[in-house]
Amino acid sequence: MHMFSAHVLILSYVNIFGDLVSTDAFFSEDTSKENSAENLSESGTRSAASVKEEMMKKFAVNCTGLARPEQCVYNLLGTTYSRGYQFTVEERHAIEADLKITECMDENDTPILGCDLGRHGTKQDVRFILWTSNSTVDNFNENHAFDGQNPTYFIFHGFFSMGTIDWIKQAKDGLLQTKSSANVISVDWAPLASVFSSGVIGSYCSAVESIQFVAERTSELILSLVRTRGLLPSNLHMIGHSLGAHAAGITSKLLQTMDNGLPAVAAITGLYPAGPLFFNRNSSQKLSREDAAYVQVIHTNGGTNTTVFKALLTGTFGYFPPLGDDDFYPNGGVDQPGCTHKWFCDHTRASDYWVESIESVAVSRGDASMNPAEEGISAAEPQVTEFTATTCDSYDQFK
Repeated sequence: MHMFSAHVLILSYVNIFGDLVSTDAFFSEDTSKENSAENLSESGTRSAASVKEEMMKKFAVNCTGLARPEQCVYNLLGTTYSRGYQFTVEERHAIEADLKITECMDENDTPILGCDLGRHGTKQDVRFILWTSNSTVDNFNENHAFDGQNPTYFIFHGFFSMGTIDWIKQAKDGLLQTKSSANVISVDWAPLASVFSSGVIGSYCSAVESIQFVAERTSELILSLVRTRGLLPSNLHMIGHSLGAHAAGITSKLLQTMDNGLPAVAAITGLYPAGPLFFNRNSSQKLSREDAAYVQVIHTNGGTNTTVFKALLTGTFGYFPPLGDDDFYPNGGVDQPGCTHKWFCDHTRASDYWVESIESVAVSRGDASMNPAEEGISAAEPQVTEFTATTCDSYDQFK
């Protein structure tokens, strides 16, 4: 089977400024030259802001009368593919498009590309590293000394990363400097995040299918700490980068279903939440604003690519639509200053910005104890925030 035919079988597509047009499949073995990868890559030159603006124009036509019209905006954004076309399944305004075919499944729901679907891992695949001002525990569990009354941070790394990556250690140092009594716990799921499987696409797919297990292991530890060490959800802040952002969200969802339902954690910070393979997932399978009392998200390489293949073509691997109570889009949320190797550099900037904010007086969003209601942030309306910037001649000058 040609690689393109394995991506998606589309029942219909919609021109952003046109009408519904039927088609059998967009990608197939006899794909025409006009739909070549070369032309697809040209779609990457369209800014995420322009895509959002165009989809908002469609919003008024397609989404009126829906119970949660904002979900329609997310869906329309999430199913935008390329070349000015917006794909859907059967209805132009479906809130939950039931599109199961991804880069890891063909039209018969058969795994492809060597994807290790449903891999749950073992207990040893996820370890927890506890840092306090006085000690480090490399394989922390509920039997170790732990003061649950203190502010506690769980940090989740992302794809092809590890729990001791530099930004996590820098975050740990900053948190312990600002809150000496804090517990900082790194969720190290490197064996599952770094599986070599049929190249980047297969490896990413395997990591995506592992985050549920990571969330289960983490929620079990947190529940045990709640029961035996007095950990309070109101003292808990979870931070996740890339796939780790979704793992944090799923962890919080699981906690709210355990032990007759724990209260929502105080805060979740999503740093560049991953996009590919998450747009067609419902809110129970990814980070959402219901996961904590306050959810903030920093978008630094946002896109609307449902598949890894599209992300590779456009160089945007993040999730562009809003996911939290506050969504920050520095420099527009797509390309970051000083980045030569665009997608790799852009996606790491979210963690850089957040680490910087921990010690910054001007930006206080790293504080888990902050109550958004005290600042007039309505729980009913997500906040989409743009940064005021000053042009610099170079990135070195900016630094």
